[in-house]
Amino acid sequence: MEFYQTLCLLVSLSAQALLDLPFTTAQSCHPVQSNALLQFSNSLTVKTDMYPHCDPKTTRWENGQDCCLWDGVACDNVTGNVIGLDLSFSCLQGTLHPDSSLFALRHLQSLNLGANNFLTSPILPELSVFTDLRHLNLTYSNFSGLVPTEISYLSKLVLLDLSQTFNGTSTYAPSGLRIENTDFKVLVQNLTELRVLKLDLVDMSAVSPSSFVNLSSSLTIFSASSCHLQGELPPNIFSLPNLLDLDLQSNDITVSFPKSNWSKSVESLTLSYTNISGKIPDSISELKNLKTLALRSCMLIGSIPSSLVNLTELTRLDLWNNELTGHPPSFVGKLERLIHLDLFYNNFIGVLDFRVFSTLKNLQFLGLTVELNLDSNSTNYIFSELEILELSSCNLIEFPSFLNSSRKLRQLNLSKNKISGRIPRWFWDLAKDTLSILDISSNLIEGDIPQFPWKELAVVDLSDNLFQGPLPTPPLPTFFFSASYNRFSGEIPSSFCKLSSLRLLRLANNNLSGSIPHCLGNLTELSVLDLGANKFEGTLPRSLNNCALLGQLNVSYNKINDTFPKWLLEAEFLSSFDLQFNEFHGQIDPPTDPFLRPSLRSFSIANII
Repeated sequence: MEFYQTLCLLVSLSAQALLDLPFTTAQSCHPVQSNALLQFSNSLTVKTDMYPHCDPKTTRWENGQDCCLWDGVACDNVTGNVIGLDLSFSCLQGTLHPDSSLFALRHLQSLNLGANNFLTSPILPELSVFTDLRHLNLTYSNFSGLVPTEISYLSKLVLLDLSQTFNGTSTYAPSGLRIENTDFKVLVQNLTELRVLKLDLVDMSAVSPSSFVNLSSSLTIFSASSCHLQGELPPNIFSLPNLLDLDLQSNDITVSFPKSNWSKSVESLTLSYTNISGKIPDSISELKNLKTLALRSCMLIGSIPSSLVNLTELTRLDLWNNELTGHPPSFVGKLERLIHLDLFYNNFIGVLDFRVFSTLKNLQFLGLTVELNLDSNSTNYIFSELEILELSSCNLIEFPSFLNSSRKLRQLNLSKNKISGRIPRWFWDLAKDTLSILDISSNLIEGDIPQFPWKELAVVDLSDNLFQGPLPTPPLPTFFFSASYNRFSGEIPSSFCKLSSLRLLRLANNNLSGSIPHCLGNLTELSVLDLGANKFEGTLPRSLNNCALLGQLNVSYNKINDTFPKWLLEAEFLSSFDLQFNEFHGQIDPPTDPFLRPSLRSFSIANII
């Protein structure tokens, strides 16, 4: 009896499960919409070399097939209408016209044309026909001109992304896309459902930040970095109830932090390269969910408040290049989730015990310019995730032995310290497959340098030390190599001529001798060549004329015996050259037109024959 009861129960549950299954019989794509998609695709060209890893989705669209099955196309299961079109990173290039068949897809709820090239097409007001649109993404697609007011008619928008790429510096210029103050006011007033608004590198110089006071209370992400914004930021923006991510970096805006009423939801606050008056307030510790605090180069003063220790979720703290004073913050060791810590270029006083970092096992970036106390047990510190270490001007007297555990290291800066003696043997086994930037300049390091073991090394700075012996050849990927102000001797190895990516070569103030290799003319990317204050003889190679991008040339204080190199006066990009204290001779034409090249700003030919 029990068996039959169990069987009946299973049958009943199975029947109910079948009834609960969603209706999966989807309608086919409407022929009119299928044709509209094909016409739109045919109006553009596909360039597979446009961006790395772009995917030419439209090349797989075939006439006669159900367009609901095409890559990037989504349809309503009941009506068959095309409701989603995602052609981001699809290698598309062309112009978007007002009569484009794209606008026939009236049922679109999501449109993503990001990371294509629309050849400075304007963002068209015809987009307003998509009255059901909830997601509009036109990022990084080379649109230009005014953002039309008609965008504000899309009252159901939840996401609007018109941003261009951003590299995180203060000098990145806005794109050709711009928005007027009136249009922005209408946009923020009408789009009351908006949760994500991204406008990075859109020219907003005509927009007053005071209009931010009307931003939707639904907003979770607002990003307007490097937009030429000017004026004072309304403090209420920090109180938006649902705000998760605010990024207004690289704008000429004045920021005054509120003393209270911070939005408790904020997870990321990025205001680098803005004008922040005064100190970091204690009240910022109210942001219990904060994971990213980026305030680099903001003219901050005073000490870092100890209340930041309450930000237990913090993974990124970036206070680079401010006027912060007081003792370096030892409490950071209690922020055990920290992955990125940058306190570079501030005015801290006193000594920071490096042991405070021993709890930060997940640390990937560490940047300090404070005096460090590295005890003898530093070999016990394990930083297996460390990728970037910046310890410039920290009064270090030796290479930090804890580096031995950092197998993922990509960038290492130990410049402007007091490290003396030879480079320890264990250092040459450090991060052989990952290290790309090495700066150990301005120390007291001596001895010779064997062959570099790092295969991916791109930037090498050995300058201002006591190195001696033959000049080491950096790996092939190197584009920046500086070994000036050392005691290297002998000739420049011919292997340097194989460094096809080399852009900067500084070897001044050494004991290098012999002739300047003619094969340096093979370095077509070279823009700076500094060989001053050595013992080079012979002639100045005419082959350097092949370095078409050469902007700076210094061969002063050598023993070069040659006729005056008139080709220097014709070099297109040369801005300065220094030939003084050599044995150049011959006739120099009067300083007329050749000397008036716009690129040439300075030259020195003192004490030549």
